[in-house]
Amino acid sequence: MFGYVRPYVPDMRVRENEMYRAMYCGLCRSMGKCTGCASRLTLSYDFVFLAAVRTALEGCPVKLTLRRCGVHPLKKRPSVERNSALSYSAACAAVLNRAKLLDDINDSRGLKKLSRRLLMPEANHAEKLAMRFGVCRGGVYESLTALSELEKQGCPSADTVAEVFGELLGNVFSYGLEGASARIAKAVGMGVGKFIYIADAIEDREKDLASGNYNPFNLSPASDEALSSAVRLELGSAAAAAELIDFSACPEIGEIIRNILYEGMPKRADDIIDKCKNKKKGMHNDRSL
Repeated sequence: MFGYVRPYVPDMRVRENEMYRAMYCGLCRSMGKCTGCASRLTLSYDFVFLAAVRTALEGCPVKLTLRRCGVHPLKKRPSVERNSALSYSAACAAVLNRAKLLDDINDSRGLKKLSRRLLMPEANHAEKLAMRFGVCRGGVYESLTALSELEKQGCPSADTVAEVFGELLGNVFSYGLEGASARIAKAVGMGVGKFIYIADAIEDREKDLASGNYNPFNLSPASDEALSSAVRLELGSAAAAAELIDFSACPEIGEIIRNILYEGMPKRADDIIDKCKNKKKGMHNDRSL
């Protein structure tokens, strides 16, 4: 359920793109230090967004240094030095990636199931290391259990199940913060979490229908226009909360977050819905031949 929280790079200014890439690099290095080198293979855009939000809300220093790595050995690249926000995001990545792996094991069969089982020892190790950084592991698994129960019951309401996943990410974003910062982080996480669940369900409709897996949009079909409105509504609430963050210490981070919420994620949603429309047209054309 990852890969939906992306920037729209063509509309980023050079310094914002460089800062985003430096945060991506810094998170990758933080994952290696905090949860083991193998965990770096699970790095995704979603956790860079979490790191950006937490960096701004915690007021973490954003120090850039030039570094080489195994992926880019010839030329030094800017990287954000590890801070508490990057360490926390690295730990959350380990917990959520292990949870996703467990979900894949429960939903898959055959070779795919076996391949996921083979990854579990490393995922267990990464999560164990993550516990040093005070992540809300219990809350993550409680929410996932509640989500699984709703899916087993065949809940027809996409909003109901998305609310549970939104609550999960809201807690992840806000854990350890206090006062206004906690409220803002929770609102951003809630909106983004609901967007992720709805977007994932839209993208997987056809696959889930063929496999018999749960999907609320196969139980209560909705028009493409209604789906587009649903995902944008959740982004609106997340963006409204993000505008309350003080980005004066590092304006580039503010522009990165705005780019993701106002451009990157809507573009991702539009691509998913367009892909579904094209599939429908293709199926209609096949039947008419």
